[in-house]
Amino acid sequence: MKILLLGMITRVAFADGHLSVEESELIHTIADWIEIDRKSRATWKRDVHTALDGGRQRGLTYTGIENFDWG
Repeated sequence: MKILLLGMITRVAFADGHLSVEESELIHTIADWIEIDRKSRATWKRDVHTALDGGRQRGLTYTGIENFDWG
């Protein structure tokens, strides 16, 4: 359930095609608050990259991905 929540939050953050540093910090802070463990966080990040890659294949453009990968 926690991963689903983070997925929804991440989708909203990328809705405009860009993830700012502030948005990324907030997402990672929420992950800390709801106590996402290391393994689940790795799964979540992998799933986000898979979704972004799928969007790129459909012609969508995303920026700020490097802001997501810290944390």
